[in-house]
Amino acid sequence: MKNESMYGYPFSSVLYRIFILFTLFIVSLLLGVVVTPLFFILSLLVFPTSFYVLISFKNKFLEIRRKIINDMIEQVELQGDEKILDLGTGSGYAAIPFAKKVRKGVVIGIDKFDLKHKTYYQNFRDKIKINFFGNSMKNAKSNASLEEVQNNVSFIKSDLTKSIPFIDQSFDVILSSQLLYCISSNHLNGVLYEIDRVLSESGSLILFESLSFMNWNIKDVQNFFEKKGYNISIIPLEYLKNKCILVGRKS
Repeated sequence: MKNESMYGYPFSSVLYRIFILFTLFIVSLLLGVVVTPLFFILSLLVFPTSFYVLISFKNKFLEIRRKIINDMIEQVELQGDEKILDLGTGSGYAAIPFAKKVRKGVVIGIDKFDLKHKTYYQNFRDKIKINFFGNSMKNAKSNASLEEVQNNVSFIKSDLTKSIPFIDQSFDVILSSQLLYCISSNHLNGVLYEIDRVLSESGSLILFESLSFMNWNIKDVQNFFEKKGYNISIIPLEYLKNKCILVGRKS
């Protein structure tokens, strides 16, 4: 049995670093063949360097993640008895800290976890996310137990692009961390409608997202909820380029 929580790392960030290190290795190897053996020796140094880079990334990432969650918590005045929904909960790294703040309330983390897809590519991609990065229901439940919040946090499987499986106005707070930008544009509005449906009359949104990414822009989310009558604030993060926390309150 493990004795330390495991919350994984962002898929894109890890792949980006592996790609850069692999590219450096190949370039050094080719230069060693074409120019001078010195570059071949340098290519061998890429491997120990890669371990140092990834370990440094791990430590820095965990520190930044704690700061993000603390900043998200500070954006809502929790009374301790709220019902909170964490969308795309993964290993529970946002749900669990919020659960510690609402000991008389409840937090429900929802994710597709290991639900199967139709294509081999989608299955392969999700197996990496689940097995290597810890995004499984089993891991989320284990983390909740290790963090001693298993009595007021639970995790369920569901595909958010189809529906959120709760009745209207079920939750006081809905939160997510870099979920919405992963949702395809043809499904995004449907997910936002579902978020609005299950959020209570005076409920709050706390969303950590990229400001922009390829065809994604946080302004689209802002515009959607403002048209629904929400008061929306977008808070850029000085310590994390191109990231923000969107705070929304039903009015």
